[in-house]
Amino acid sequence: MIDFLTSSFLEWIPRIFSWVLFLFAAFFYFKYRGEREAERKKRFRTLVVVSIVFAVLYAGFLTWGQHYVWSEDSVAKSFLTIPLHSVPVPLVEAFPSVFQASYGYFIFYSLQRFWFPAVLNILVAVVFFWFLKILKSHNG
Repeated sequence: MIDFLTSSFLEWIPRIFSWVLFLFAAFFYFKYRGEREAERKKRFRTLVVVSIVFAVLYAGFLTWGQHYVWSEDSVAKSFLTIPLHSVPVPLVEAFPSVFQASYGYFIFYSLQRFWFPAVLNILVAVVFFWFLKILKSHNG
């Protein structure tokens, strides 16, 4: 199990998923070109929801995998139980009860490594979508 969690295959999962999602989007675009716009939007909304669900599930899986890998190693097991002390980060200062308690370092590590990139990607996609809607409304 640890071999799977530490293999480079995990790095390829998002890339493979992105390409599969792109192929589905291209398929929907060309196959249902003559459909009403409401039906096409519904299909693409489904792809967006699938993409967001994948990002959340992948971050959750990586968090679980990191916990599993650290819990199996006698030296790394200490990272699971130590609190996070004196890190000048606004998130840590805003929630001291979370990060200075047991599992504090693990929570900070997981948020920084797995959850922050997923949330940032989703936010950038939403901002880009709003930007495209604004351009469309100004151009006709």
